[in-house]
Amino acid sequence: MTSGKCERVSSEAITSSSKHLIKLWVGEDFCPLLLAKEILSYRIALRESAVHNARVFGYEGWRFPWESARTGIDVTPNCCPEVRLYEMHVTGDIAFAARQYIAATGNRDWLANELGGDLIYECARFWGSRAVYNNKKKQYEILTVLPPDEDALPFKNNSVFTNAVAALSIQLADSVSCITNKKTPQSWIDI
Repeated sequence: MTSGKCERVSSEAITSSSKHLIKLWVGEDFCPLLLAKEILSYRIALRESAVHNARVFGYEGWRFPWESARTGIDVTPNCCPEVRLYEMHVTGDIAFAARQYIAATGNRDWLANELGGDLIYECARFWGSRAVYNNKKKQYEILTVLPPDEDALPFKNNSVFTNAVAALSIQLADSVSCITNKKTPQSWIDI
């Protein structure tokens, strides 16, 4: 991969040709450090599609699809509409990958000048708009999602995995706000 180009890496690109030019969510979770910045840059380059993906469902921020290709629009096969619509942890996975990249490299320039800070902030914004407050339970919830096990139908409310990556997304945005100058709203932190 070359810096500055919006190239695609499939989840199995190094070992298999079964997912030609399709980017699955596991790419961020299991990518080697050598490729991390380029894979995150791919997501940043397709930020307009991520904004569109969030708005289609009435949310803010950037929502990344379960399967993505050249345009950043979800290309999940028609056989799996539930996955396309409800497997939202992907956005949190990408923020987690950014966290791992920062922890491994300490690359503050990526945060401040290469839109890494925007990526993190907009992932957190998505979760800030996705969580709903349950007055009866006196807590925030993330309802109607699929966890990484997409065969775990019916949908879940408060999937442990989804809620964990959502919380990490918001915590990361708050942690790097001193570098990015993007103040995390208290309403997100309360989630």
